[in-house]
Amino acid sequence: MARHMIFIYKVPTSSQRLVFVYSSNQLIYPDDLPEKLDDIIEKYELAIHYLTTDDLTIASIKDKDPFFEGIEFYTDLGLFIDKLDGLISQATISPLAFSKLLLSKFKLDKLEIQKVLYLIYAECLQNGVKLFNESPVAYLYGPVFEDVYQEYKSQARGAKIEVDLSYEDLILLPKTVYTPEVRKTTERIIDAIATKTGGALIDITHAPDGPWDMVYEEGCNREIPDSLILACNDKVTALLYN
Repeated sequence: MARHMIFIYKVPTSSQRLVFVYSSNQLIYPDDLPEKLDDIIEKYELAIHYLTTDDLTIASIKDKDPFFEGIEFYTDLGLFIDKLDGLISQATISPLAFSKLLLSKFKLDKLEIQKVLYLIYAECLQNGVKLFNESPVAYLYGPVFEDVYQEYKSQARGAKIEVDLSYEDLILLPKTVYTPEVRKTTERIIDAIATKTGGALIDITHAPDGPWDMVYEEGCNREIPDSLILACNDKVTALLYN
């Protein structure tokens, strides 16, 4: 009898599934599994399935359970991880959609939401993930995502923005975007700004020789390119976590 531990990743907004399978003729114990599996189970929120068949082949799994027909199988964990990393790196969301997710979880005003969005975007970028499908621009008070600015500009200064994000809206957000790693980055930044005033947040994003400082010109609203964020945002993070 062959035993199979099957780790399943469902690609958001599609029916596509990717599977890593670990197979053995013996009972499978946790210590038998590759060490990296624990990390990617959490990182990608993999579902786990156990199946027994007559032999060790992928074909036997598909014959046993029609659910696995048409699924992309991997027996090499490295290739499986590379595929998942590729999907994550390609997944983006609009800053406005992400702002609604944040505002459904955290109490922020219109200045704070812009600062948090930029800080999350920059830190994710430094970690190899381009979170948003557009880049910030350099306004007078710091980096701004223009669609977010237009959405909340009528809000009173200092007033916390209330957003009612429905369950239907929430499930439409790509799971590849709000990953456990992005969630941890978000929570770390929210904690870091909790004791900072609006003026302090402006000073942080205005860090000398930081990305905003390098491109800002009054009235021009110049885009802050990813290359500059990668090269210079350490000046910003040094002030943020100081």
